[in-house]
Formats: sequence, C-alpha cells, structure tokens
Amino acid sequence: MNRNKFLIHKKAFTLSELIIGLGLLALVLLTVIGVFTGGLSGARKTDKKITAITLAESMIDTIMLMSYNEIANGIYPPSVDPAGKFPPFPYPEEPSNDLKGKYVYSVIVKDVPGTDGNLKHITVTVTTKGIHGEGDTVVTLTTYKAR
Repeated sequence: MNRNKFLIHKKAFTLSELIIGLGLLALVLLTVIGVFTGGLSGARKTDKKITAITLAESMIDTIMLMSYNEIANGIYPPSVDPAGKFPPFPYPEEPSNDLKGKYVYSVIVKDVPGTDGNLKHITVTVTTKGIHGEGDTVVTLTTYKAR
C-alpha cells in the first residue's frame, strides 16, 4: 500500500510541460545559431573588403613608384600597354562570367584637364563576385601623379 501511495504523490513534469520546455529550448538554440551564422557572414564580408582594399592600395603604391612617363593613359582591361610596362603586375583580368571568389583589377589613367599633361588621375577598382549570397564587393581608390 505504501508503494502505491508513493507513486500517486510523486512530483513529475506533465507531457505538455515537457513539450513547452523543449519548444522554448529549441527557440533559444535557433536564436543563438542565427547570431553566430550572421557573425560568420559579416566576418567573411569584412575579410573580402579588407583583401580588396589591400590589393587596391598595393596597385596604387606600385603605380606611384613608377616614373611619370611609364604610366600610360587608358582603361585596363581591356587593353594592356604593348610595351608590357603598364599596368604593373598583377595585370587586370578580362571580365568573365566565372569570377566568383576572384579579385579583378580595373585601372583607369587619364590626364587631368588644364594641366598640360603634367598631372594624371589614376583610379584603381578591385571587384570580387560574392559567393553564398554575400553580394559583390567593390573597392575604388583614386590618386594623382604629378610629373
């Protein structure tokens, strides 16, 4: 008799309490996972942006170290200086459909009007196509080179 009495008065969770508890736990876990996933996506985007900025700065630095006469006016790509002196390595790639994850340079050089060809306006753009729905990353840096 004591044994039946013990089973009747034993405290336990009901099925509905267990279901509600598991539902709340799942909701909390999904929220935490969503925050981590968003953080990883943001970190990937930031890494791509920093890499693009570094590549653009490197190209600008290389161009600035060249003599004024070595810097040819034009848009690169599609053309590369026939003498092979400009733009400096790495050469801009021709645009293609399969650029996901690749960094592509574009260099535009033109004389500044009113300076009698003594000042060049240089624009370097580095682009990469996004993967995993991140979107494209485009970085454009501009500088001037005087004779």
